[in-house]
Amino acid sequence: MPWQLTYRQFSPTATIPLVLGLAALLMNPAVGVQAQPTVTDNPVVQGSAVWGSRRSAAQNFVNRGMHKSSQGDVKGALVDYNQAIGLDPKYATAYIRRGVILYSLGDKLRALVDYNQAIGLDPKDARAYYNRGLARYELGDRLKAMADLNKAVQLAPKDALAYYCRGFVRQKVGDRLGAILDINQAIQLKPSYPDAYDLRGDIRAELGDQLGATRDYQKATELRQELGAVRPDL
Repeated sequence: MPWQLTYRQFSPTATIPLVLGLAALLMNPAVGVQAQPTVTDNPVVQGSAVWGSRRSAAQNFVNRGMHKSSQGDVKGALVDYNQAIGLDPKYATAYIRRGVILYSLGDKLRALVDYNQAIGLDPKDARAYYNRGLARYELGDRLKAMADLNKAVQLAPKDALAYYCRGFVRQKVGDRLGAILDINQAIQLKPSYPDAYDLRGDIRAELGDQLGATRDYQKATELRQELGAVRPDL
């Protein structure tokens, strides 16, 4: 899926996979290269021990997929997430991660299926809800999208990304004041969140607050310089 971004034309739905990768979902910061996952073939190991080994191997594939995704290798990441799900079909995080990749590749319907599966496995994982909310919004189902985003905030009231995603959708449906409140909350929870300042700048510009918008854009630029990050334009 192409990204065409400027400070005046910003689409968080396009950048959400990158946001998830860079922020590690704000809930799972350990991202690194893992050794080749393996599963024991020892027939003596049975029952929960076998599934514990499979979960560990699946987690290794997910971690490797996250690293590949952060390096721009989305197809390689997809292969790893497929491997993780094959090893452990009950691993909700693997479905979320695969859904994010599918979404970034433009396959929103398959992404939605993965988010549904993740929620079925773990109904308390806010990440699945705010990702499904974005997918539903893109597919034209605004009511269910907002329901998912509200649920995500309810489940994870300290997750800046949950507020960020809801703020984006609120902006798009015309609820700019509600969007500002959400982005303010996202910034309060994560002050070093440049994308949140960009989005708030966009909303303020739409509301006619050019001075406030300029300040937010400037703050976003300063944060990216401090973090050594560059605004994605892929």
